[in-house]
Amino acid sequence: MGTFVSLAGSAETAGLQRLSVSVGGGAAMLEGSVWYPCAMPPEVVAFRDIEMSGVMDCPIDGDALPLIVMSHGARGWFGGHHDTAEALADAGFVVAAITHPDRSDRSWRTNRPAAIKSLIDHMLNVWPDRQKLDHGRVGFFGFSRGGYTGLVLAGGIPNFRKLLWHCLMAWSDPICERPPASKSLPGTELEEETSPWVAEGFMHDPRIQAAVLAAPLGLVFSADGLKKITIPIQLWRPQNDEMLLYPNNAEAVFKALPNPPDYREIQNAGHFAFLAPCAPMQAARAPFLCTDAPGFDRIAFHKKFNAEIVAFFRRHLKS
Repeated sequence: MGTFVSLAGSAETAGLQRLSVSVGGGAAMLEGSVWYPCAMPPEVVAFRDIEMSGVMDCPIDGDALPLIVMSHGARGWFGGHHDTAEALADAGFVVAAITHPDRSDRSWRTNRPAAIKSLIDHMLNVWPDRQKLDHGRVGFFGFSRGGYTGLVLAGGIPNFRKLLWHCLMAWSDPICERPPASKSLPGTELEEETSPWVAEGFMHDPRIQAAVLAAPLGLVFSADGLKKITIPIQLWRPQNDEMLLYPNNAEAVFKALPNPPDYREIQNAGHFAFLAPCAPMQAARAPFLCTDAPGFDRIAFHKKFNAEIVAFFRRHLKS
C-alpha cells in the first residue's frame, strides 16, 4: 500500500453536519454528527452545553477521504470527543459519531457493535456526500464501552461469565453494577450470562482497518476471545483509571492481543481524561467528568493525544 495522502484541499477547520442513522434498517434512529474538512474560516457551533469549532453544513473539501467512526462510553453522547473529531477532520478525515442509547439491560453488549456497523453502512451507502469517501479506508475510535465495541467489531468474542465471576469475588469494583446476593454462584444467573451470548450474537466488521481504543472495557475478553483480531490497534491506558481498574481492562487487552498494539500509559490520568476538555457549563453540571488530578492538564494532554491519533490513522489507513 502507498503512503497516506490527505486529499483535503485548503481545509481550515472542521465542517459539521447533523446525522440521523437507522439501526438495522428499522424505525429506530440514532442521532449523531459528521465532522469533515472545510475550507472556510472556523466559527463557533453550539451543541447542548458545549461550543465546538467548525462550520455547519460547510461544503466538503477534498475527495477520496478516509472515514473514522466513533463510539463513546456509557451514558455518553456523540459530542463527547468532539476535539478529537475536529483534529481528525482538520487532518483530512471524515469522522462520524452517534449516540448509543445504552439501556439499563444487557442489550448494549450486542446493540453497540450493530449500531456502529449501521453507521458505517449509512456513511458509505446512504450519506449524501458518500462519493467523497474512500470506501477502502475505514478506522474506528472508541472510549470505555466504546473500546469494548471496537474490540467486538474487530473480531473479539467477549465472555461475560468472566464479569460475573469477577464481581462475585470483587463486587466493590465499579464495573460491577450491584453487589451479589451471596458469594455462591446462582445457577440461574450463570445461565443468564452464558446462553444468550453465543458467538453469532456479536457483530464484526472487516471494513475496519485500524482502531484506537482509550481506556477500554477489557475484563470480559480472554486471549482466546481476542485471537482473531489482527488489525493495528493503538491502546491508551490512564494510570489512575477509577472506573475500569488496573490490571483487568486496558492492561489485560494489551497482554491478550495476538499482535502487540501501540500501547500508551498516561501518567496521572483518570478514566475521563480522554473526554474533550470541559466547557464551564459542563464542568458545573458534571464535575466528576471534568475534574482531573492535581497537576494533570487535560488541554495539554489532548494536543498530544489528538496528534498521536492522527499520526496512527495516517500510518495505517493507506490507499
